[in-house]
Amino acid sequence: MSRVMCVWLPNFSIQRVRAERPELNGRPCVLYRASARQAVQVAACSRSASRAGVRPGMPLAEARALLDGAVREGRLPEPVFLPNSPDADQAALRSLAWACSRFSPWVSIEPSEPPDTLVLDLTGCVHLFGDEWAMAARVAGMLHRRGYFSFVALADTIGAAWALAHYGALARGRARRLQSLPVDALRLPAPVLQTLHDLDLHRIGQVERLPRASLPSRFGSILVQRLDQLAGRQPESLVPIPPPEYIEACRSFEDPVSDARALAVALRPLFDQVLKTLPPREGILRCTVRLQTADKEPVTFDVGLVRPTESAEHVIQLLQLQWQRRPLPRQVMGIDIRVTQSAPMLSRQRWLFGDGAGLSGVQQEAGRHLADLLDRLSSRLGPNAVVRPRLHPDAQPERAVVDEPVQPFVVAACAGRDHRKATRACTGREAKGGGKAGLPGRQTRSPVADRPLRICQPPMAVQVMSVVPEGPPLRVWRNGRSEDVVRSWGPERIQTGWWREETVRRDYFRVELQDGRHLWLFRDLVRDQWFLHGMFD
Repeated sequence: MSRVMCVWLPNFSIQRVRAERPELNGRPCVLYRASARQAVQVAACSRSASRAGVRPGMPLAEARALLDGAVREGRLPEPVFLPNSPDADQAALRSLAWACSRFSPWVSIEPSEPPDTLVLDLTGCVHLFGDEWAMAARVAGMLHRRGYFSFVALADTIGAAWALAHYGALARGRARRLQSLPVDALRLPAPVLQTLHDLDLHRIGQVERLPRASLPSRFGSILVQRLDQLAGRQPESLVPIPPPEYIEACRSFEDPVSDARALAVALRPLFDQVLKTLPPREGILRCTVRLQTADKEPVTFDVGLVRPTESAEHVIQLLQLQWQRRPLPRQVMGIDIRVTQSAPMLSRQRWLFGDGAGLSGVQQEAGRHLADLLDRLSSRLGPNAVVRPRLHPDAQPERAVVDEPVQPFVVAACAGRDHRKATRACTGREAKGGGKAGLPGRQTRSPVADRPLRICQPPMAVQVMSVVPEGPPLRVWRNGRSEDVVRSWGPERIQTGWWREETVRRDYFRVELQDGRHLWLFRDLVRDQWFLHGMFD
């Protein structure tokens, strides 16, 4: 079954302006345009301007008068008036659509006027992000970090997802949710909607109860088409947007260049050029520098960063570190730069007093210096040489932590991702005879996720005495010493699936010894042997 996600960005023109210019937040904003009669009209307005009486289509002079009166009365701050730019809106929406391509390979812009809706085909993609709710939250969170507010809905058809995203708050009940939506949710032309309202047909359910044969002659074929698309009786194609063009800059030399310092000087204006071409408030996250040679194949250097940057000097320093690891060609005839990945810059709050020398300022500066250090180490040693531990959703404890490169563009190549489903495992509950703690062998309840920080790799074989083979440990022999167990927790059954090369079936116990130490033991049910797997601090 196909699944479709619709993302509606209400009042997108105003959202786009405020995302590009955050200093306008909190101020009434009005976008104006020239009409066919050469009169200047309001194209869009913010919510605060609407509360003052401003409406789209209103003459700009009337909107100014209303807002000036609200400012004199102290109800609103000073408003801002800007020209409307449909081209900028279209470019910004395409940029958001490209950003959503990380969630689905099929992303489209819904043809509407003005454009404000994205459509994603999620068929076969939802399981990569957990479930539909988690995926919708990630899409909305990504847009929120870019400064946009959105409504997200999922359904089996494009029409149903569009209707729920725009009018889902008006639905009554779940069984007949689409039928209770207004007819405006059918994406009909304005004349058809006006005819339906004149006939007192305000809900989709009312229209569906009319004789189907009479609908084309009374309202046109578009009404039947939209009803069939809503219910899935007629397919609706989704045209994905083409991939974005890379931002590039190049330069050729009249004479061959072999000096690294000369190349660094030539790179500076090229990086300044690509940084100016990037969307507002975005920086370089990954770029490729290609050196054209006279007699050999081009030499390529990939530069990745932990966080986006607008500093050309920082990227050039990372390149110079790579040049220490890889020799430069003797005769360089030209340089090509391509920005393969960009990302929004991390915003920093301005300090009210001083230069941010307090604790928060020190923490922010430490984070920036740490990112710079990781960038330099990755460039000097290679991106796969600088790694960090990451929890991996695997039931087998020795596979629950993996190492991944710190640079984000390499993370995708690592095995396992946080949003993927965990390996199937069987987690056993405590035995029925478990009671209160305090006596040897008596079991108490413990959280399943309780894990020691120190793991023995590989597990250490030990000897254990218990009343019954599958019972809790009573005594442990380790390093030639016998230690009595004061109390224990468990068992916790961990079992991997049949697709693993080696079947793992274990019963884990956390035990407390007489000296207060806590050990993590398990009984291998396949080999019928006990092992020490970790120690709690």
